[in-house]
Amino acid sequence: MSTTATGAESGYKGASLLFDSYAYVRRLRDAGMDEQQAAIQAEAFMTLAEDRLATKQDITELKRDIETTKAELKRDIAAMDAKVETTKAELRREIEVAKSETIKWMIGLALAQLAMMGGILMTLVRLLPGGH
Repeated sequence: MSTTATGAESGYKGASLLFDSYAYVRRLRDAGMDEQQAAIQAEAFMTLAEDRLATKQDITELKRDIETTKAELKRDIAAMDAKVETTKAELRREIEVAKSETIKWMIGLALAQLAMMGGILMTLVRLLPGGH
């Protein structure tokens, strides 16, 4: 009696584990175990194998899935890097524009302040005795 454990839990179709439960029960019986206990142990082993063991096919498919995910992540990271670089370039342009605007305002304010100081100086010169 040969039994096949499927890999339903793993999510991979066609994954299976071949186990000769009859030979297992016979070996346990030959070692002195009651046949009913040996059958129950074989059934417990099959349940464990179905729930916990991965086949070579499961592992191969999992490796393929990991590689696919890895490639997708690399593409996503490259796209994100490009987006970051674009954003950095845009921010640099905006900083340069803001810097130019600040310099223009500073020069304008400095010239206005200079003109105001010149006007005050001219007024003071006229108000002083002997001024023209």
